[in-house]
Amino acid sequence: MNATELKSQVCKLARRFERENRMSLSEAMRLAWQNLKLKVAMGCRCVRFTFTKKSGEVRNAFGTLLQGVLPEGKNSGRKQSDTAQVYYDIEAQGYRSFVKANLISVEL
Repeated sequence: MNATELKSQVCKLARRFERENRMSLSEAMRLAWQNLKLKVAMGCRCVRFTFTKKSGEVRNAFGTLLQGVLPEGKNSGRKQSDTAQVYYDIEAQGYRSFVKANLISVEL
């Protein structure tokens, strides 16, 4: 993925945050960049990050998308959501997801 495509994804995600979550553009851009950095980092290694669950509880997670760590299984064929980030939780040994707008921090 080249730089132009990355910037395009960030702008689309930021506009969605701005529109759906009533954020300022600067806050939406910061959150969109943070989400992209998390996704890229999880493709290379295990990453610790924090997000707010739908119940309001703050959750610290240690997850990855690294192919060598993921369990082997069938691809469900489901369409990926634009608003949710799916990851493999190292501690719980299972797939989890969270709403991208609820990301708090990423420890790179």
